[in-house]
Amino acid sequence: MNLVQWDEESIKYIHQNLHFKVLDIIMPYLRQPMFWVPVYGFIICYILYNFKRKGLFIIGLAIITFIITDQVSSHVLKPYIERLRPCQDVRIVPYLRQLVQCGAGHSFPSSHAANHFGLSTFLIIVFGRKFPYLWIPLILWASLVSFAQVYVGLHYPVDVLFGALLGYISGTLIGNVARLKVNLDEDI
Repeated sequence: MNLVQWDEESIKYIHQNLHFKVLDIIMPYLRQPMFWVPVYGFIICYILYNFKRKGLFIIGLAIITFIITDQVSSHVLKPYIERLRPCQDVRIVPYLRQLVQCGAGHSFPSSHAANHFGLSTFLIIVFGRKFPYLWIPLILWASLVSFAQVYVGLHYPVDVLFGALLGYISGTLIGNVARLKVNLDEDI
């Protein structure tokens, strides 16, 4: 079995065997950016309150991380690879429990996964020394958003795994720039 076959069989298995009524209600919300506005707001307020001018620089780099992951996934890779979303593939649709409207764009990689893993990785690198367990809620957050994409039928598992990898790479690069340019240890 090759990777594409595994990917297709995985999403079929998830949609046929791993569904629960409570998740059918929750998962569509978890993938909505507006659902996470309070989290984004808390992060921004925390950074600005605790780091003032350095905080603006950190938020700027977080935005750059987001822009890189979003642009590379949405405007470079998706148009080049042109993989159909599972909800667009007539061979896969009969196996899906489609919980949201199918998107018009392409599937590979998941921009949601790239963006959330990029931001999570960035925040872990920037603040992880002071808060060594910060990685747990941040990776959980990014993982929930990513799995929700598969659960609702918009992405294959490999789409979110590659999106997570793209986000990890971007978050690591920009997070290390932040650590080099701003000494946060004295402020935290």
